[in-house]
Amino acid sequence: MPPRLSEHSHVPLFGTLNLGMSPQAFTKKHWQRKPLLVRQAFSGSALQTRFGAAPDLLQLARADGIESRLIQQSSRGWKVTHGPLEHIPSLRTARWTVLLQGLDLVWPQARDVLEAFRFLPDARLDDVMVSVAGPQGGVGAHLDSYDVFLLQVSGERHWSIAPPSPHHQFIPEVPLKLLAEFHPTEQWTLLPGDMLYLPPGWAHNGVAGATGGAGPCMTASIGFRAPSRHEFLNYALQRWADDLPGPDPRFADPGRAATAKPAQIPSDLDAALEHWLRQLKADRRTAQQLIGEFLSEPKPVVWFESQPLLAPGPWLKTLRKQGVRLDPQSRALYSGDKLFINGEAAPLKADRIMRRLADQRFLTAEDCASLDDSMPIVGALRQWHGLGWLHIGATIEGLS
Repeated sequence: MPPRLSEHSHVPLFGTLNLGMSPQAFTKKHWQRKPLLVRQAFSGSALQTRFGAAPDLLQLARADGIESRLIQQSSRGWKVTHGPLEHIPSLRTARWTVLLQGLDLVWPQARDVLEAFRFLPDARLDDVMVSVAGPQGGVGAHLDSYDVFLLQVSGERHWSIAPPSPHHQFIPEVPLKLLAEFHPTEQWTLLPGDMLYLPPGWAHNGVAGATGGAGPCMTASIGFRAPSRHEFLNYALQRWADDLPGPDPRFADPGRAATAKPAQIPSDLDAALEHWLRQLKADRRTAQQLIGEFLSEPKPVVWFESQPLLAPGPWLKTLRKQGVRLDPQSRALYSGDKLFINGEAAPLKADRIMRRLADQRFLTAEDCASLDDSMPIVGALRQWHGLGWLHIGATIEGLS
């Protein structure tokens, strides 16, 4: 179990994201199209307050329950050690990086950083990864299949980038998927508060600067997932394995003639199975449910701490007095009148108040004032509280 900040602790939000343009202009000009460098996207000092000190973050890499990797480069090549990490080099030692994946799942204050990027759909939002590096540390020239915002938290990092190419080749027999050739077209040094956005397929290489007055190099990567065709269809087929939609006729061949070629697949059996395979398609309702459950599914490392169920009467009074807030790890999405939470279709419609909970991730006492115990939403919220998917209190200070 990874260490977690107390859910009662609270650090004020550090301000809005400065893109140098409106979110609408960014999505039109840059999203999935071309990189963008933003100087002072956030206050550097506020970011450091938000993420904390490098030694504290590195302690997470020693724990179970968080995906961590130590990447080291030497004259003998690259070495990757997967966490929990027993040994982490000194911050003054050169050419190493620790990657902490899904920091927002175990460090609630990092979850607030994601809030600044919610002008993009939650269904695309993935996680916050943080790299802590010694001087000249990095992971080599590579490319990603997803959008990423690279936010410098402390120290400095030198970035080199190159546009997508159909001719990219990778170095064989190394533990990282590194580019065999990398010819950068643009380069920048990012200081605390600076940010670089890269669309999918852009090659990039980030190298940490020397540890100095700005502190050790810490970079936060805000990633956006883009499911592939195979990922989604594998999920759908696994879900259908136990409960396929549609009728279930069985092949029959009365009056079949005797054969002299018993190993040959009969043409009518071949045709029937091919027909069933081509018929394997979901109606709109089934597809909508699969899509919502797939996109709201938490990562495999996510765990929720269950809580005692409050009696219905006290629960309703608590809602009206304090409101509720989704756990930082909860994923809540909606489509039409369907609501999905943590990989499940909710047993109630996505009405106005449920959409509000998903969009703003909390309900205030005022939002809950009109609720009564006859409404399905009250029972659903009570069950989700018991599962640990949400907490009492519309603000972090009020979390229970």
